[in-house]
Parts: sequence; C-alpha cells; structure tokens
Amino acid sequence: MTQSPRVGPQGWASLNGGGTSNVVTGTQHPLYGTAQITGDRITVGNVTVEGAFNLNTEGGTIPGQPILYVTITARYTEDQPTEAERTAVEHAMSKSGVYHGGGVDDEIAALISLRFGTPCRSGGTNRLRLASTHEWQHSEITYRPQNLPQPDLIQRGLLPPATASVTTEAIADTLHAYANLQPEDAAALIRAARTYALGRWIVNDDPNETWLRDVSAIETVAHRWQHHDLPAIDILRMEEPDLADALHQIDPAAEQHVADEPLARGLRARRRFTQFLQQHRAPPPADRPAPHFQIPFGDPDQMERLYKKVYDLRSAALHNATPFPTFMLSAGLPTPTEDASRAVPSERAIIGISGTASGGHWKPGDAPITLAIWDHITRHAINNWWDHLTPAGNPADDPAD
Repeated sequence: MTQSPRVGPQGWASLNGGGTSNVVTGTQHPLYGTAQITGDRITVGNVTVEGAFNLNTEGGTIPGQPILYVTITARYTEDQPTEAERTAVEHAMSKSGVYHGGGVDDEIAALISLRFGTPCRSGGTNRLRLASTHEWQHSEITYRPQNLPQPDLIQRGLLPPATASVTTEAIADTLHAYANLQPEDAAALIRAARTYALGRWIVNDDPNETWLRDVSAIETVAHRWQHHDLPAIDILRMEEPDLADALHQIDPAAEQHVADEPLARGLRARRRFTQFLQQHRAPPPADRPAPHFQIPFGDPDQMERLYKKVYDLRSAALHNATPFPTFMLSAGLPTPTEDASRAVPSERAIIGISGTASGGHWKPGDAPITLAIWDHITRHAINNWWDHLTPAGNPADDPAD
C-alpha cells in the first residue's frame, strides 16, 4: 500500500523551500504591529522578511504604518505530479488539520505575535510578481487591519507588549524553529498561534473574546500533546472524586454510566487542559507585586484549581453567553511591590474580600487572575511545548498521559 504523503501548513512548506524551476511567482505583504523591527533582511526557504524602517523621532513606531514586509516566492517544480499523486496530497491535506483560514503571511504574523508577545497582523497583499512578466506589480487586493491604538494607550492597555523591539535574526530563529517541526505539530501550533494572535490584536476592544481565544489556543496544542486518553471512569474519579464516590456507593454501574456520558467528555477535555499547563508551566513574571497580590506559581495544587476555574469560566462564556467576571477583563489594580518602592498591576483580579461591578458580584476564587497574567501563562506554556517538540524526521516520544 502506498504511504500517504505528509503535508503541513502553507507557511511551513514555504519555509522549507521547494521547487527548482526558474519559473517564479511572488507576493509581498505588509505586517502591522507595535514592535520596532531591527536588523538586516533575512530569508528562510522561500520567505524573506525585512523591516519597514517604521521609527519615529522618539524611537517608537508610527501608528498605522507597516513594521515589516514579508515576501513569499514560489518556484514551480519542473516535474508535474500525476493525478494519483495530486489526489493523495489533497486527501492528506483534508485529514491533517493544516487549514487555519489564512495564508503564509498570516502564519508569519501569528508566529511573531506568539513568540514575542506583541500584536502583529498581516495587511494583505500589496505587490505581486507574475511568472509571465517577472516584474513586481502593485496589487489591488490590499487591505489594512483595523487601526491600532496610539502607542501610549497600548503601553497602558490590557496587554502591554512583552517585547518592544524584535530583531530580524530573532524572527529567523523563530521561522527555522517552525520549519523544523513535524508537519502535524506545525499544524497544531499555527492554529493555536493564529487564535492567540487575533485575541491579542483585539484585546482592548473585546477582552472577553481574548479570554476565549487564549483558552482555545491552549486546548489546541494540548489535544495534539496528549494523544492517549485515560479510561472515562478514571477521569471521573480524578476530576470529581466526591461525585464518583457517591455514585459508587449507590451502584458501581451508575458510576460507570455517568463516566460514559457527555459530562465525562467535558471532564476529559478539562483534565487535558490542566495537565498541559502543569507540564509546560510558565515561570512567574519578572516584575511582580507584593506576595499578597501574587498568583501562586510555585504551588501546583493551587495552580491546578486556578486552571480548572478558568476553564469552567470559558465554558460558561462559550456555551451560556456568560461573560468572564468584570475584574478579569481589566488590567489589574495598581499594587505595591514587595519593597513598596513602586506600583505594579496586581496578578489577582480581586484583591479584597469580594468585588461588585457591572451587575455581578464575585469572591476572589470566582475571579482568580487578571488577563495580563493569563496571557503570560498562555504564551509561555505554548512556547515551552513548541521548544520541546521533536524536529521533523525524528520519531516523537509518546506524550504524557
């Protein structure tokens, strides 16, 4: 039997090069964001990245102008595939999960956003190189993303960029790390990165949507990470031990029946989510408030309870249209550092005994963490998973159960 070809996302394929013919086409794409791009032009495979020299007199970026350009070339191979080969590739693509709703430029923008914690989005195609003329022409299909807020608002917004300046060399390292993945891992990573990047882009307009997208990004890579599932009865006993024990006391068959119901499927997804975050744990932020206002990064049990709470809030938002608590949609109240020398945002969403806002009332355990700290956890966990993936061509270890 002929083995099915292994296919990956478009950007992954472009970064791995391919094609030997002199017949070349190309597209150029402006990318928008807030990071200062420095360094020389770099090329990885069929993708070239160069800064747009978008700097104002104060060293910042000019709002509404591209921060870099991505050029993608395509070399047609001289040997055309047979009908059977083309059908096999199309079938493999439909089964591989490579579809993410964007192009190569969108993949590059998403990877930059995820890797460096900065808003980045493609502005479409602004130039085309046609095989018939070998000349670059302006494209009429250019669009520009919605305007970003002014830089001072971004610095004071819900998610200040984690990185103010990015070198093209660092971008090249990121693209190489993506290109070296197994195609199945690359497909999961880019779907997560695209979800994460859009959430970061729209955060000041719709932080509730950013919460949804951050959790979905984690779920996407967690599903790829954990191929093997535990039996449903074990999931029920680990996630809801009191319920499982009560059912077992009544009738062991009732316990198994509940485990086989949709409830257990939801618990399975939540456990995969929490175990992924525990396995790829984010470090504490570098700049922290006094201990009373901190999230307990060093306590795995407390962090697991926090992860479960966030997952349950996401489920309520997604399936019952109940927004995240208002206090989790803000930047965090100013709180003192441990030496009381200055103020930094609290990591905890509610710092008193309770909080009331927008018609809702919550205790600290109901709204345990700010969006900025959750974004820190999301980005580091996904990047940690990415950094430990097996490169293409090497057998992958089985993921942890």
